[in-house]
Amino acid sequence: MSTSPPSGFSCGVLVPGSRAGGPGCSRSAAVHAGAAALLPVRDERAHTAPYCSLAAYSREAVYSRGAVEPFTAVEPPRSAEPVSGPSGQVRPVEPRTQHRPVPAPRSRCGENPARSRRVTAPGHPVRGHGPTLNPSVPAFDGGYGRGAAARTMADKQSPASLFPGPGKAWHRRSPVTVSPREIDGPDGAVAAPKKVTVIGAGIAGLVAAYELERLGHQVQIIEGSQEVGGRIHTHHFAGRGRNGPFAELGAMRIPSAHRLTLHYIAELGLQNQVHEFRTLFSDDAAYLATSGGYLRVREAHRTLVAEFAARLPHRNYRDDTLLFGAWLDASIRAIAPRHFCAGLSGDTGVELLDFVDRVDVTPYRCGGAENRIDLHAFFADHPRARSICPPRLERFLDDVLDETSSTIVRLRGGMEALPRRLAARIRGRITTGQEVVGIHVRDESVLLRLRQGTKVTSLDCDYVVCTIPFPVLRRMRLTGFDQEKLDIVRQTAYWGATKLAFHCREPFWEKDGISGGASFTGGHVRQTYYPPAEGDPALGAVLLASYSIGPDADALSRLSEAERVAVVTRELSVIHPELRRPGMVLGVAGRDWGTHRWSRGAATVRWGQEAVLREAERREAARPQRGLHFAGEHCSSKPAWIEGAIESAIDVAHGIEWYEPRTARRVLATTRPARSNGPV
Repeated sequence: MSTSPPSGFSCGVLVPGSRAGGPGCSRSAAVHAGAAALLPVRDERAHTAPYCSLAAYSREAVYSRGAVEPFTAVEPPRSAEPVSGPSGQVRPVEPRTQHRPVPAPRSRCGENPARSRRVTAPGHPVRGHGPTLNPSVPAFDGGYGRGAAARTMADKQSPASLFPGPGKAWHRRSPVTVSPREIDGPDGAVAAPKKVTVIGAGIAGLVAAYELERLGHQVQIIEGSQEVGGRIHTHHFAGRGRNGPFAELGAMRIPSAHRLTLHYIAELGLQNQVHEFRTLFSDDAAYLATSGGYLRVREAHRTLVAEFAARLPHRNYRDDTLLFGAWLDASIRAIAPRHFCAGLSGDTGVELLDFVDRVDVTPYRCGGAENRIDLHAFFADHPRARSICPPRLERFLDDVLDETSSTIVRLRGGMEALPRRLAARIRGRITTGQEVVGIHVRDESVLLRLRQGTKVTSLDCDYVVCTIPFPVLRRMRLTGFDQEKLDIVRQTAYWGATKLAFHCREPFWEKDGISGGASFTGGHVRQTYYPPAEGDPALGAVLLASYSIGPDADALSRLSEAERVAVVTRELSVIHPELRRPGMVLGVAGRDWGTHRWSRGAATVRWGQEAVLREAERREAARPQRGLHFAGEHCSSKPAWIEGAIESAIDVAHGIEWYEPRTARRVLATTRPARSNGPV
């Protein structure tokens, strides 16, 4: 089938013509290992952290981002007998020669820590602590995973095989197992629990609260919207009086190299819900927009190679090299907005193709007819190829490889399970429907101005973790911030994203031979996903009709909802005319993250920045203002991913744990004995 793609479609991204070299700036896997080591090894019998590694870290060591040394695996003693802690919690007895005993978490203001708490928003139920904690911690390799040359049949197993089975456990690398609550401060002082207010109940806020509670601190969460999860949003269509099929209108996938995210999935007992996520080009029957029209993925290679070769300078390359370049070019065009693609012309240069031409690409051929290239595996096996690309495109290339990888996973039943399980584990109060409208940083505290309905109140906080996206934060009244912090809040760039899902009477695409994955349809639609049908087939199926980011999303956001649906239907019905059948579309749901009240953008995108600038912006975004600390994907090395939000939450928990307020320094200084000038 060959039909003309929508107007505005552009191709021709990978146009070699200049040499771009220099060493790559790939981040060491030790960064992820260092962040993961901040997570205490769980005791499945109590909500406590008997094996905590935060004590071993200096602030400088963690924030050096890559200077963390390899750690030694530590496993809780299996032979220890359980004893009761001071709050009725159960903890293991540890050998005196190894560690000091760790007390159970302190109760908060006379409250029983084991008691369930109430979410204060109207209509929210009373929640308990959720299921028993799972101590399994998956330990994945850094980088892009295993390469094609070393792949075995184990690599082809289902995503659930990424997690240990019953009776097995991952051994997390952790330097020591001493609780920070047990570490003596200056003059023998013992740090008291801190009272922390978290703004935002997205993944960053929930993980920060979860980890701070495990460290013994008192935490409350304030959320402006009426739901938890932030930019994880699973929409359920109605179906005959019960929940019908669902659509992921927010985050929908997890690369297998994102070890922190997979750690929490395992710890929250969700590993049995992990299933394969089929992405772009993973189904041979899906469609791909080319300059000659829409083609099936299995048929597109000849056209892609011909178009790519026509743009090359006069050089002779092997067929495999041209196939590699053609599919890399197609992947870039499918993921990046059109304006970004237009600015990439010539950036990859001939040096990458010269390198590929000296490599045997045969092991990386994939697809039913082996006419595609597994780019993810190729770059994993050949880091030199990655370093050839310009440093400013490093983050972009990472995302291209992650999004087209064959090792992406999802949560069966919806990604919303992750924030909901986290919220159920938090003992502190979660208040929804309370909007923060002002933040005032003072020497001794942070004052929040809160609005609930028409009523505005003030809340004086010892410590605050702000996870609000910067486009929302810069609309508030902010005082006590230094100029550099105000600049990063105002200048950090976010891209929008739009998703539009159709509730269809039936999965008509299956009759067209498409069993899943996604099509690159170009135009305003950009990407179309075919989620697997789960639940009762009589309730229909969901088609994620359009997913676009950046300026492509902005173009759709300027339309009304009705106009948006009409445009997407018109463009997509060229390859799926079934959409025009009466009664085929039962319902429509969408989310425009660029104009959404609580985000004002989908994510921070630092494509096109070199590593030094990216890291400088990340550090400044995360830098605290006295007792006000910051977390969120915009404060991480992996913006736009759940992994980044979790990474920043762990960092902020560490920062608050070791933060020493000015009052404490002054008190300690005045209590030290004065120096005597007389004889001893």
